Order: sequence, then structure tokens, then C-alpha cells
Amino acid sequence: MSAASLPYSRPAPTRITCVDNWTNRRAKSYEVSKNEIKIASYKTTTISALSDGVRAFIAPVDGEIALFETGRAYIIKNYTLSHKFGRECIFLNPNSKKFQAASFELPEEAERSAKYLLNPPTALLSGEEQDLFTRGGFISLKGEIEKLQVPRMTRVGDGEVPIRDLSLRCGQVVVEVSLWRDEALVELSLGDHIEISCLRASLKPSPKLNSSSYSAVEKTVAEPVEVELTFIGVLEGDGGATILLSDAYEEYTVPAALALDIAADDLPIKLTLTHQNKTVQSIEPLGEMFEGMFEEV
Repeated sequence: MSAASLPYSRPAPTRITCVDNWTNRRAKSYEVSKNEIKIASYKTTTISALSDGVRAFIAPVDGEIALFETGRAYIIKNYTLSHKFGRECIFLNPNSKKFQAASFELPEEAERSAKYLLNPPTALLSGEEQDLFTRGGFISLKGEIEKLQVPRMTRVGDGEVPIRDLSLRCGQVVVEVSLWRDEALVELSLGDHIEISCLRASLKPSPKLNSSSYSAVEKTVAEPVEVELTFIGVLEGDGGATILLSDAYEEYTVPAALALDIAADDLPIKLTLTHQNKTVQSIEPLGEMFEGMFEEV
């Protein structure tokens, strides 16, 4: 077996430049009390992104002090190179030597590749793409939480970690998502509008997206959405508002300012409207058959 194929190897002295550093604080252990999962302890890791002009490496170390200074060049000897985690990782040991060296210019692509090890590119998609689960790489999604399970513990290679499954409404489709580890413990509720970055797709046992160690879950403001819906119920709301019930039994509130006047005898009715989190902002002009439904204000 060649040295390159081994999980660890001791390569020749290498000249590298530190492109960037990133400090990451993640859960180290968890505790479960009264069916509630909490983080028991944290681990802080600082990762250096390095490049020799062709290859990109990471050099992780416990704590907040990086092994290498951003923008400086070094020659390193007697280090360990690991291929175990799918990325080339440099580890320094007591016998390693780190010499400061003259700076050298990195090709743009080499610098970008090193930065991607700390902050990989992620494509913000609509969720309606046909190749959502087969396109590869990291993806990000925005949507509304339609179903939300409570976090649970599940066993993985490094012990038990939290996982939380949810269904994310993205336009006209619902995407199944599993949040892992720290992201599984983010405070979320049904109906929340969120953006999840750096998701990875899996096809088995059924298609879904999984959070990664790069993922972040952020609550967002619902964006206006234009839809064409059939309404089967009408209710007078507070303050002169009108509440319409769709054939999917979802409620849409029409503010009094829009002065919509629909009676039960007008139902069912199909309308094209723009709403933000189920609050109607506008309704497209309707045909002659609907004249009189808008009162003069």
C-alpha cells in the first residue's frame, strides 16, 4: 500500500501559506433530562486553511489559537498528513518544526480552494428543482416549517447525537429535512420561516436533505408569494378583515383595507393573490362575474 493511500503519512518538508483561519464552537456532549436534550459541554476548534499553491489542506487545533497566522508563509517538517476524513489534514506533533518563510503568491484558484475548506460554496435553491437530490454539492433552502418532530438521540460513529426531522414547504413542494447535532437543538416552531445552509442530499431509505457541520439554521421573514387558489369558506374577522378558507383548509386573512366582499353564495371561488405568511397583500383584478365583490373605500 502506498503512503498516499494510508490514513496517515509523514511527507517531505512542505512550503505552505495560511489563507484563512476559522474558530468553531460545537457541542462535545449532550445530556437528556425529562425527555429534553441539552448540550452538556462544548469543544472549541480553530482550523487553518493552507495551500502549497496546488493542494489545499486544513490544520485543526483545539482552542482559539490557530497553528498558523493568516497571510504568512511557512516551511513545515515532520508533520503528519491525514486523509482519514476525506480532506487532507495537517497535524503538528512535538517533533514537528514550523519555519517562517518568504511569502509567495498563490494562484487565484488555489486560494479559493483553500477558503472553500472553511466555507464551502452552497447554492440557494427553490426546492422545486428536478435534480434537487442528485445535483451534488451543498445546497441551501428557504421555506416554512409544515411538520416538526421533537429532537431525539440517535447513534452514529462517534456516539449518540441529536437529530430532528422536519418538513419544509418550499413553494409548491414539501422537502424532508433532518437537522443533526447542534442544529437539531435550534429553537423552532411550526409555521416558522427559515433558511438552512449547506445541506447534503441522501436518497436512502427515502430522499431527504441533511444538515452538515457547515450548516446554519436562521429564521427569516416570509417573502410575498403569488398563488392561485380555490376558496370554499369565508369568515368575518376582527377589524373588518375577511378570512378565506382554501380547499386545502388553509386560512388567508384579507385586511379591511382591501375591502373584499365575498358571500357564501359566491363560493367556491378561484382567486389569484399575493400573500405574506397567509396575510393577503393584493388580489389581481377579477373578471366581470366578480364585479361588486370589492366595495368602494
